[in-house]
Amino acid sequence: MLGVPVISKKEGEKIAEVEKLIYNYKKFRVNAILLNGKGLFKEPQIVRFKNIEAIGKDAIVLKDKKYIDKASAIPEIEESISAQNSIIEKEIITEDGESLGYIQDVIIEPEKGKILGFVLTEGLIQDILDGRSIFPYRKGIKFGNDALIITSKMKEDYIKNKKEYKKILELE
Repeated sequence: MLGVPVISKKEGEKIAEVEKLIYNYKKFRVNAILLNGKGLFKEPQIVRFKNIEAIGKDAIVLKDKKYIDKASAIPEIEESISAQNSIIEKEIITEDGESLGYIQDVIIEPEKGKILGFVLTEGLIQDILDGRSIFPYRKGIKFGNDALIITSKMKEDYIKNKKEYKKILELE
């Protein structure tokens, strides 16, 4: 979703692009999207997830520009922006220290913003040969500053079902 244009349906214009997803790790949902700034000293602007009308593969649609808020107007979101590292580019590692790859993108349920899974990259050559993989969200994933830690059981399930998970990407 990063870099995807945000369009106002009412005005019919591109407002900005998605710079970052703002997560609620406790509920494992997207609370808002941070819009890319147009000026050097411009205050960060966000759109709360509940105000998004549609999420398509090519754009995010808002009913109206009035749904853009200054991040400072919503303290919990402003705090999340400054305190939070992005999930993108974090490594998924087992408790035994084995890497499954790096998060390239996030799969989100469009109605409520629930995070369903992660698109993984295992490196350019591996991605070209085998395609990217999907790691589904599961309770018990530990979120660290640099990596997501999973259990050995989660890894076994992932390897067992890897081909089925890849089919999700083919549907998009």
